[in-house]
Amino acid sequence: MENKSIIQVPVSSIFNRFSHYKLTKVGDTIDMKKSFKKYALSVLFLTIFSLVGLPLTILLPNNTFYFFYKKTNVDFLNPLAYDVDNIIIKRFVFIVMALITIILYPYIVYVTYNTDYEMINYNWGGLYNSLLTNGYKPNKFEVGHIKVYKYKKSYICNDGNHRHKILEKIYPKDKLIEVILMSKPYVKK
Repeated sequence: MENKSIIQVPVSSIFNRFSHYKLTKVGDTIDMKKSFKKYALSVLFLTIFSLVGLPLTILLPNNTFYFFYKKTNVDFLNPLAYDVDNIIIKRFVFIVMALITIILYPYIVYVTYNTDYEMINYNWGGLYNSLLTNGYKPNKFEVGHIKVYKYKKSYICNDGNHRHKILEKIYPKDKLIEVILMSKPYVKK
């Protein structure tokens, strides 16, 4: 059984998958657009990773992947996604992933930053209006709490990225919200 507990954290201290998008309210609709500045910085850091990621990964695999994950928001650079107990095998996995990143760099940039597959069929306006009207009440609704895990001093959203992105817009940065703290990230089935 997964270890988890309910904690309260400021809405601004959670990192989510939509950090490269700017949410704006236009009339009764919500518009999500990529922030060019964040996009350019992400591509820059992905480029830096493709140049120096392999030697850094050999020396400091967890730290290297975490640093570039925070800068690029590319899921496969999340060091907690590789749940391997043996440290030698884990280092090998990081090195292989660094090599794959270098080889597939142009494809990764194109697919990760030029497709809006998660934006196309999502009812951002409905979620925005629901959270604005009802507030964030995880015990009241079926979807429940936003799920996060902690890595170093940061909280990373594992489930509830859409809700969190809207809460960032409507709540003050220091507003505490209840989240479920997972001991490690999980993959939805």
